[in-house]
Amino acid sequence: MQACPRASRLGGDVTNSVEGDRLRTENETLCARLSRLTAAILRISEDLELDTVLQEVMDGARSLTGARYAVLIVNDEENEPRDLMISGLTDQEIERAFAYPLGTEAFRHFGGLQEPLRTETSWPTPRQPDSQTSQSRPLLSAQIRIRDEHVGNLHIGDDESGADFTVEDEETLKMFAAQAAMAIANARRYGEEQRAKADLEAFLNTSPVGVLVLDAHTRGLVSINHGARRIIGLQSGEENDSAGDLGMVEFRRMDGTVMQPDEVPIERVLRTGETVYAEELVIVRPSGDQVTTLIKTTPIRSEDDQLVAVVATIQDITPLEELER
Repeated sequence: MQACPRASRLGGDVTNSVEGDRLRTENETLCARLSRLTAAILRISEDLELDTVLQEVMDGARSLTGARYAVLIVNDEENEPRDLMISGLTDQEIERAFAYPLGTEAFRHFGGLQEPLRTETSWPTPRQPDSQTSQSRPLLSAQIRIRDEHVGNLHIGDDESGADFTVEDEETLKMFAAQAAMAIANARRYGEEQRAKADLEAFLNTSPVGVLVLDAHTRGLVSINHGARRIIGLQSGEENDSAGDLGMVEFRRMDGTVMQPDEVPIERVLRTGETVYAEELVIVRPSGDQVTTLIKTTPIRSEDDQLVAVVATIQDITPLEELER
């Protein structure tokens, strides 16, 4: 009579053990998936070059899901496909995909998807180069969105194991695509800032007006264009070298009196934060040559009204004086 309860307990122990093993396996699988997802997210966030980020997004999507290839379609401002990148396919396979009668239309269709997609689709069989036949292949797609803006779509296909993509693969790709959107946005913003900076530097370096930027806290020279070096008589080089040479420049009033260091317009702005409008000064270069200039200095303040930098513009007005004479 005691054997039945004992058997029942043993059966319960076996059931609990099996259930516990199943839960542990599922937990280990989930932890491994989250670990791979975290690593992939970190990789796409390490670089700010847009092309590198896009490549890492495709490689990360393939690695996370075991896909053989990935297609990344990035839209333009009109929400039309602008850039198409492919990872995992050979050049011959890419050519066949575009040569397929519906290849280009298919890419455009998938680029306009507004919802996730997990299905089978038909493409030319990669291992039959001369065949126009098709076979069903697993396809998984996720949207890349920045807030409410549809930036593009990330597609993966051909599970390396030969199986269909799972619900877990779909959820993983959706989470990865959400992080990819932020990485792409940061890379785009960085690229725009770099282009704007390059355009500004090109404009300043071709301008005959000298421009200097000084840090309000360190009083160091942040930037100086070619015009300022030419007017002040500084040699081309690093900003640190120019900052040292700048201390050798003497400023004089129009009557010839030498200005004390704290009277120089740049120093006045650093000390008081006031704007100096069009002050005529004579600059005595380190070589001893003199040049008559018109100097304007402007304070740059932060959002909390703290002085962070000073911009000085210097114009050589010697030719104007000679014209007057």
